[in-house]
Amino acid sequence: MACASESEGLLRVVVTDDDPVTRVGIRYTLEASPEIEVVAEASTGREAVRLAERLRPDVVTLDLSMPEMDGRTAATEIKREAEESSHQVGVLVMTSYGAAPDFHGAMEAGADGYILKSSSFEELIRAVKTVATGASYLSRDVAPLARGETRSPRPRLTEAQRETLELAASGLTVDGIARACHVSPATVKYRLTNVYRKLGAANRAEAISLAHEHGLLDGP
Repeated sequence: MACASESEGLLRVVVTDDDPVTRVGIRYTLEASPEIEVVAEASTGREAVRLAERLRPDVVTLDLSMPEMDGRTAATEIKREAEESSHQVGVLVMTSYGAAPDFHGAMEAGADGYILKSSSFEELIRAVKTVATGASYLSRDVAPLARGETRSPRPRLTEAQRETLELAASGLTVDGIARACHVSPATVKYRLTNVYRKLGAANRAEAISLAHEHGLLDGP
């Protein structure tokens, strides 16, 4: 693992891959952009989770197949910890695997973007900048998987997000949810914002309706 100094105003990225040559290539590509700084490199999923928690980067890139902890599990852990600390982090999967099960598994685990290692340098930089804003990015090769040419992935909510949405569905206000969960109102709002984004909802009522459609909430 190699760390760099923090520079204000730059997009801060943690690069994760078990192949050191690949990590170096990704680092050099990203740092060719004057808007991006690679603040650390990780060789395992577990190390990526630790670095994301400690350094609070804007984006973490993950391979799917890694020792100790695979990319899907790492994505889930990184998103869970970020939510608990009310920190926005984009997770970009960069892998050689373009099959539907790999793609859907990664997106359901919480990844914001998915590109192949065969993608151009320009696309890698574009993908990092996109997921840093909280938006999704898919490379051209995997985009058909998200357009319904195979099954659409079921949105995956963290346990905290599901609990928050269930309480919202019961009629509690933000302050009421905060008291019930023993968190701040700001954390509740952050969780709901992420729920809306994952479900593609514009407001609370639409999120509750979509969650029921996807079988994410119990009851009518």
